[in-house]
Amino acid sequence: MKINRLKKLEDYIKLIGTVSNEELCAKFNISLQTLRRDLKILEDNDKIDKVYGGVIYKDRSLLNSVQAIESREQSNLKEKKYIAQIATRLIENNSVIFVDSGTTACQIIPYLAHHKNVTVITHSLLVVNMVAKLPNLKCICLGGLLKADTLSFGIDITDNSYHCNLAFIATVGLSNEGLTNTDIEEGKIKEHMIQLSEKVIVLADHSKLMNKGFYHFADLENISGIVLDQRPNDKFINQCNKLGVHLYYE
Repeated sequence: MKINRLKKLEDYIKLIGTVSNEELCAKFNISLQTLRRDLKILEDNDKIDKVYGGVIYKDRSLLNSVQAIESREQSNLKEKKYIAQIATRLIENNSVIFVDSGTTACQIIPYLAHHKNVTVITHSLLVVNMVAKLPNLKCICLGGLLKADTLSFGIDITDNSYHCNLAFIATVGLSNEGLTNTDIEEGKIKEHMIQLSEKVIVLADHSKLMNKGFYHFADLENISGIVLDQRPNDKFINQCNKLGVHLYYE
């Protein structure tokens, strides 16, 4: 049974790339002590590296990453498309938007086929490829070193001062305490783009609600709205209402 759990644990970490200990405990319904023993075995077998509050899978080749991202794209795909359709209603013609990396954020692009004079700023290779298919859109790619695990470019935030009307931000975790991620570099990019944008819209399917990554990149009061695929709990709704954060889920 332990061998079976170890295999599933390794497969999940390989799929996600970087994941927090808290998420792994919840996913596999095990204690932190048990998780640490399992991770020690995977680390000894040279499968993972430990980072603060989580782990990262060692084999991060581009081919494996593309396959992993394709798998994540199919995960909760119906919900992601639903979120994207709602989010697209917030985009006006003649606007400049930032679209984050992530398999939910990129779903926005196909729904912009009939928008006019929209400029998309992104550091996501997935988004760049999708924008390239739509001649009505302009694209500014924030280039840098391509990260194989996310198919996004690492950027120098000190050299980026683009102004955006809207920023669409993905998140690993969404709770009353704010927004969290499992990749520090990605988290810093999110922080920077939030500061440069007039309005910030977070995109999150139900699996992100009350989930937590180990890197906190924004408080709820820093964002304008959240697009979800279903109604969150009353406590979260009350907190958002108190802070003036709009919720979109229908």
